[in-house]
Amino acid sequence: MERSGGGVGGVSRRRCLRVFGAGAAGLGAAGLLAACGAGGTTAVGTGTVSAASVPSASVSAGSTSIASAATRASAATSSAATASGPTPTPVPAPPSSGKGTVVFQSPGLGIDEAKPFQQIVSDFQKKTGINVTYVDTGESFEKFAVQFAGGSGGDLYEYETKVVPHYATLGVFENLDPYIAKSTIIRPEEYFAITWNKGKIQGHQFAVPWDTTPVVVFYNKDLFQQAGVKPPSTTWGDPAWDWNAFLSAAQKLTNPEHTVFGCTISTWWVYSLPWIWSNGGHVVNEDLTKVQFSQQAVQDAWQYLVDLAWKYNVWAHTGQKDKGFNTGGNAMFLSGPYSIPGLRDSAKVPWNIGVVPTGKAGVWTRDRSDSLTIWNGSKNKDQAFQLMEYITGPDGQLVIGQSGRGVPARKSVAQSKTFLEQGDGIDWKVFAEGPDHEGLQAVTDVWPEMDTEMGKLIGPMWANKATVAATTTQMDQVIQAILDKATVRRDLSASYLPQGWKSPAYS
Repeated sequence: MERSGGGVGGVSRRRCLRVFGAGAAGLGAAGLLAACGAGGTTAVGTGTVSAASVPSASVSAGSTSIASAATRASAATSSAATASGPTPTPVPAPPSSGKGTVVFQSPGLGIDEAKPFQQIVSDFQKKTGINVTYVDTGESFEKFAVQFAGGSGGDLYEYETKVVPHYATLGVFENLDPYIAKSTIIRPEEYFAITWNKGKIQGHQFAVPWDTTPVVVFYNKDLFQQAGVKPPSTTWGDPAWDWNAFLSAAQKLTNPEHTVFGCTISTWWVYSLPWIWSNGGHVVNEDLTKVQFSQQAVQDAWQYLVDLAWKYNVWAHTGQKDKGFNTGGNAMFLSGPYSIPGLRDSAKVPWNIGVVPTGKAGVWTRDRSDSLTIWNGSKNKDQAFQLMEYITGPDGQLVIGQSGRGVPARKSVAQSKTFLEQGDGIDWKVFAEGPDHEGLQAVTDVWPEMDTEMGKLIGPMWANKATVAATTTQMDQVIQAILDKATVRRDLSASYLPQGWKSPAYS
């Protein structure tokens, strides 16, 4: 689950993309994205669907009830159409009790994205006899912190890796080193190195990854075929699929009169990072102590993106109607596998994926990950770790992979024939090879504040009301003041280069 600082009510920018279609990432819909999160809550049970005023429901042995935030009732109805059973009564997530029931919470994945966890929890209970209450709360990470402060936390939690340093410094996560040392399932070498290291803070493992989600190019197969344009390459680093090729394809695919645009790019600043990195830029220095938004390579990358809308008009800008990807209004958009459940549910066009374009410094993608943590106040730490082992072990990871929700963080599953050849026409190899081309975000314990301020600063640039140079100068001043307050930084020493990134290594 991914959340942006500019959202309202703790609902993610990614969730907005799922609910409203990929076109909602366009410049003309920036306000819609910023406002996302004002919707109601839907409870989905083993049988029928009902609106719920309390954003949570429990999963007990033998059932798979769930409540999730910001989810369309129509999607919920479709998901439950073939099920049978009573309508659940939503209740707040119970605290850790020490009575043998593991309380597992995720922060609002939504009905489709939470399905894999429902299945995994059910399988785990049958195999181990350990009861699990799974709640997709729809709450923000900040509200989880309130649970912890009040001594009413659960046991196992799902967290984005980029916010782990912030909450780890609050002292709410259990140090997993002793558990991992004894585990035969959770071993560092079993996971993508760069993904594993995101859960390591000051030399200790506080989180274990359960997925990795490299950003790729999704494209409309019909629009490419009708325009006689070669689809995006499926080979990372293909020199023929560079920034010029991306622009050329987008120009040939654009027809504003018919509200069809060659591409749409998320205005959340972190989705600019693949372009910045592939242009040889970094928004911070190697030590994560100094910002460098005014670096020429950074400015040039943002100028390229702004020009897609305001110079070449291959990306719909403010005032232009954008029908979105799902109904044929966009030929390409950049996102991760978390968009797949929404596409499967709502897309009216045939689609596939390719790699992000190659820049002068190579090809780099943004590959955020999700992880599992244990509250240090848990009364069921051993059982919570057993569930963590199952989710991140071979069986749980295969469920994650086959759901289309994300790429398994466990290498052997991500590279298995079962995952790569799912018979759905999607080139899963593109996703599986993504972590080898991943750059690392400038994550520190002040990331949430940094992200929020970046969202405010970058808006006028996307709207063509501020120049790139003026915007980055302001970023240097505002974000440096925030970064100066950081006390914990993600270790990039094994991965950072002046241009691009080194091969990842286990630390």
